[in-house]
Amino acid sequence: MLLILFLFPGLARTESLSAILAPLENHREWHALLHFKPHGINNALRSEVDDDNFFLAENGATDAKSELHATVTAFLTKAEIMDQSAACKFPARYHWIKTKLKEQLELPKYQCKQFESWFAGFDAQSLTLIYPASYLNSPSSMFGHTLIRVNPSNAKQSSSLLAYSINYAANADPDDNELVFSWKGLTGGYPGGLSVLRYYEKVNEYSSIENRDIWEYDLNLTHEEVSQFLRHSWEIKNIRFDYFFFDENCAYRILTMVDAATPRFNIESQFSLFAAPVDTIRLLAKQDIVSSTLYRPSMAKILKSQIKQTSEPLSKIAINLVDVPETAESKVYQELTAIEQAKVLELAYGFIRYTDKKEKIPLKNRTKKSLSLLSKRAKLGIVSPFEAPNTPEVRDDQGHQSSRISVGVTDETSSQYLDLGLRASYHDLLDPSVGYPRGSEIEMADLQLRIDEDGGIKVQEFTLVNITSLSPRTTFFSPISWRVSGGIKRYKNELLDQAIGFLDGGSGVSYPAGEGLIFGLGEGELNADSDIDKGYAVGVGLQLGYLYQGSKAQGLLSYQYRDFFSGGNYRIHNVKAVLALNLSVDAQTRLTLEQTKLDNNRNLTSKIEYAHYF
Repeated sequence: MLLILFLFPGLARTESLSAILAPLENHREWHALLHFKPHGINNALRSEVDDDNFFLAENGATDAKSELHATVTAFLTKAEIMDQSAACKFPARYHWIKTKLKEQLELPKYQCKQFESWFAGFDAQSLTLIYPASYLNSPSSMFGHTLIRVNPSNAKQSSSLLAYSINYAANADPDDNELVFSWKGLTGGYPGGLSVLRYYEKVNEYSSIENRDIWEYDLNLTHEEVSQFLRHSWEIKNIRFDYFFFDENCAYRILTMVDAATPRFNIESQFSLFAAPVDTIRLLAKQDIVSSTLYRPSMAKILKSQIKQTSEPLSKIAINLVDVPETAESKVYQELTAIEQAKVLELAYGFIRYTDKKEKIPLKNRTKKSLSLLSKRAKLGIVSPFEAPNTPEVRDDQGHQSSRISVGVTDETSSQYLDLGLRASYHDLLDPSVGYPRGSEIEMADLQLRIDEDGGIKVQEFTLVNITSLSPRTTFFSPISWRVSGGIKRYKNELLDQAIGFLDGGSGVSYPAGEGLIFGLGEGELNADSDIDKGYAVGVGLQLGYLYQGSKAQGLLSYQYRDFFSGGNYRIHNVKAVLALNLSVDAQTRLTLEQTKLDNNRNLTSKIEYAHYF
């Protein structure tokens, strides 16, 4: 401090540095720059940054006041190498403090060549939030993803695909399998970090390889707020944050970066336990940060749209062209009109691109066939006969909220119960379907309590995780349908009324049927409980059903069979019919009729319930 007073004697003549900094010590914007947030029962403030290199004070991760004083002291102390100075390392802090204290304190000027070159490369004018939709085949992408595109000042003259994107994600070990990846992602076992890539690289990854639709949300930020966002991005681009799938994830970190860039919002404070990417977008939209939206259909969506616009005979010719290129010389193909040939060639080319990207076939192995199709298509000399896929009437962020609370009345074998439910997230097959992928469900932490006529309360079911993907098969697509779930559920017969642990799953096929789909899955299940003979039971079986997902109602008719043969000896038959009526986007009523036969005991239940999404 004496050195600072010697170098800057003006401080001594007016007011001390401590007095100058006092109004900023607990400023929300300062806390946002440090990523401070309340933790624990006593809501003690500490930083979410898990890297000592981010702090200049020894206790900077837990004491914002100490970090402020250490930061300003560092700014007032000239470094021998300019680019290694605190001001060049923390340009967002420097800019904010200089702006706030412009009347009380004159900070030295710094020339930060490395930062200035990096910053100038963006030529930043505005920001766009990018949302690739959910992708069930990757644990880290089941709830979708968000990243930021930095739009240059000449965005109207150049393609947005050439702009840079700022992405935050877990730096996972590529050798980790899906189980290890999921465990580390849930427990913070991976560091999270920023990466800067051209936007077209991310579009290719999400839209072409993973076949995920992309929504773009232009953010209503000023040029100065955009600049501060980039300054803060520089500060944390090499800094470690522990990555958690459910809270400190891609979407949450992007929100904290927006909060650090502008005092107008305090978005991250509204997320504590769970931050699904689509929920963060809903919040941004409510606070009028989103000015416009754009939809980019995935390669799969484009191909499916083209298939719908093509007759079945032409689709079969396109498939033949993929398998046997000589089909183009056949009489059947030659007799087609120019428009029909264009459809067949474009459809065949699109299918090759889709399958090769999905199966990661090397470019050199697919070039010859693709070039042949493109050459024939170019010789026709006509515009594409296909219309682009329609933009969905309802965006993903306009669907129901992720959390759900429910209350219902159940009649079961002359007894009545009051059922209470609470689900942390996200979506099941019978929730209002608009804005969510059809035939898919992801549920986490779904608790169902039952209160009997005497006031006794029991856990009827607790589903820790429930994931289903019923992807229908068509002429061009042959995906595998699958499901997995685990938790606690209650079985009941003459001798048993016990909630036992379970883990089950299966795979099979689904086919479109009118406005819904039919499905069949071969399944297996593991039960564990001390009341079972050996403490566990392993069973196999199947599930057959019809699922309807409309805009105003959903329905399910299913039959499930289990034969437990190892560790336990019992059989279960279950027939269920459910009708769900959507009262609004965030309200629904359901009627369920269900019969369960456990060995020789039959249990018939009917239930009516109301669900609210929040």
